[in-house]
Amino acid sequence: MMKIDRALLGFVAIVGGALFWAIIINTFPTDKGCSVEIPKDLWKGVFAEAVGEGYEGAKMAAYVYKNRIREGRSLGCVGLRRHDLDAFIDKHNVRYTWMVKVAVKDAFRDNRDPTGGATLYENIFKYGWPKDWDPRKVRITAVHKNHVFFKEL
Repeated sequence: MMKIDRALLGFVAIVGGALFWAIIINTFPTDKGCSVEIPKDLWKGVFAEAVGEGYEGAKMAAYVYKNRIREGRSLGCVGLRRHDLDAFIDKHNVRYTWMVKVAVKDAFRDNRDPTGGATLYENIFKYGWPKDWDPRKVRITAVHKNHVFFKEL
């Protein structure tokens, strides 16, 4: 009886481990099912711009880029121009990388835009109003933590 229990326990452990890794591999963020193709390395730009805003903030930032792509505009992702981008990402725990990748994927798959069609966002509380934005030509569509989201009129 004891041999059967150990064998069964070993079998369950092997099958359980295999199922765990199958789930992890199959849930890794991909472009599959996205309505707009995700630009290469966009997640890195969103990471630089919104990692401190959590999953929802990263997803909202990704929506801005999705909206810009839909309108045929350039990304305008300042975070991708950061000179120490890879080092900045490496300084953070891998769970933040995963969180941002999932948030970007979810934004590009989902059509319930929490930004109200925003094509711009800024942390105006910390950095002030951007010098090249005309306040009469934008309206606030959403606010999440430190980021304010705008749609151009």
